[in-house]
Amino acid sequence: MPVMYSKIQRNILNNQFRKSYNTFFNSFRKSVFDMDNNTNCYYYATEETTFETSGCCEFWFNNFVENLKIVKVCMGNAFEDGCIPDYNFEVSSGCMGFSSENIKQNAYVYVAADGTIFIPYYDSKWSAAPVVLVDVNGKKGPNKAGYDVFSFAISKRGNSIVTGKSGEDGSQWDRLDYCMPTAEGGITYMRDIIK
Repeated sequence: MPVMYSKIQRNILNNQFRKSYNTFFNSFRKSVFDMDNNTNCYYYATEETTFETSGCCEFWFNNFVENLKIVKVCMGNAFEDGCIPDYNFEVSSGCMGFSSENIKQNAYVYVAADGTIFIPYYDSKWSAAPVVLVDVNGKKGPNKAGYDVFSFAISKRGNSIVTGKSGEDGSQWDRLDYCMPTAEGGITYMRDIIK
């Protein structure tokens, strides 16, 4: 029974991931369209694009949030204000914008109508890198990286938007552990969820 229950829970989380990812991706694409593709401030640099932050980030992200159908926003003190659960996960070196304390006390947190939580990487106001933490089932548990909490790094190749960190050979853009090591038993690759 415990194994069967675990599989059912994993299937539920996988379905919630697919839904959250589709919402995120479609909202992102609409925001790109709304800004006539002038969104380099929210792409990582690749061989085809450069990364710059010359004034469009605030406007662009406000547009993105509107497209996500956000119902609640916490601008700092997200834990006290009830936007997030009591996160306590590890982050990679150099990624303190996703530390549990920074998210609880400083980050801008956006909650969608279905409870999905979106948290852009945050150092200080409008210095967000093009990476977003997504909690696919909101305040429900287990609140662990690779289970219900994932991070998308946003880049662009040709006319397509890609999310996820690249693999060592540069060919894989489906890693979900950018800044956030996957908890034991969790999912690292998007292809293991979206098949």
